[in-house]
Amino acid sequence: MTVRRFKRWLGDRSGVDAARQADADAQRKLDSANELCDRAEALIAANGFADAIERSMRRKYGTA
Repeated sequence: MTVRRFKRWLGDRSGVDAARQADADAQRKLDSANELCDRAEALIAANGFADAIERSMRRKYGTA
């Protein structure tokens, strides 16, 4: 590769920079989705515990 071609190649980094930015954006979205998933699993687990308590209280006090 000649010096002129190398400088032209080096100057054309817009595609690389755009790909890096897209990768960073995708990683942020993935991290956010994983946090939402963890929160949803925690809420589901907490809700299941609440349902079990509610069922046991209904049995104990004989309500509906």
